[in-house]
Amino acid sequence: MKELKNINKEFIILIIIFGIICINALIIIIMCLVFESDGTVPSIIMGLEAIIIGLVVIIVDRRLTKKKYPDCFLKTKGRIVSNPLQLNESAKWSKYPIIKYVVNDKEYMVKSSIGSGGIMSFILKNRKKTVYYNKNNPSDAYTKNYISIIVGLMFMLGGILALIVTFKLKFC
Repeated sequence: MKELKNINKEFIILIIIFGIICINALIIIIMCLVFESDGTVPSIIMGLEAIIIGLVVIIVDRRLTKKKYPDCFLKTKGRIVSNPLQLNESAKWSKYPIIKYVVNDKEYMVKSSIGSGGIMSFILKNRKKTVYYNKNNPSDAYTKNYISIIVGLMFMLGGILALIVTFKLKFC
C-alpha cells in the first residue's frame, strides 16, 4: 500500500486514461463484429481518443514541470557552451548540453535534461536556448522539454486528420 502513495497523481491519470482507451478499443472491436457498421462511429471514437491522448500528454508534462520547478517562471536566453558525453537512462551515450545564462550580471549554468547523439550534438554547439529560472534563486533553472509537446501534437494531429477524413467520406 505504501508503494501506491509514492505514485504521482499525473501517472495515475495516465494509467486511468490508458485503461479507458483499451476498454474503448474493445468496445469498438465488438461493435464492428456484432453490428454491421460502416466504420463511422469507431473512426470518430478513435479520432477523439487520439486528440484526448495528445492533450493529456501535454497537460501532464506541463504539470510535472510546474511541480518540479514551481518558482521558475522568468525566462532568459542562454547559450550552449558544451556538450559533455554521458550515459543516459537506457545505458546509451548522449550529449547533454550545458547552457550558460546571465541574470543580474551574474553567470549561471544549467544542464539540459534532453540529450542528443550523433551529428545533432555538433549542430547544437553555440546555439541559443531559453532558460526558465527562479527570480529569488537564479541557479534554480531548467530548459523546456519539447519532446512531449511534439508527441502530444502528433497524436492530436492524427486524431484531427482521422475526424476530417471520416466526415469527408461520410458526408461528401
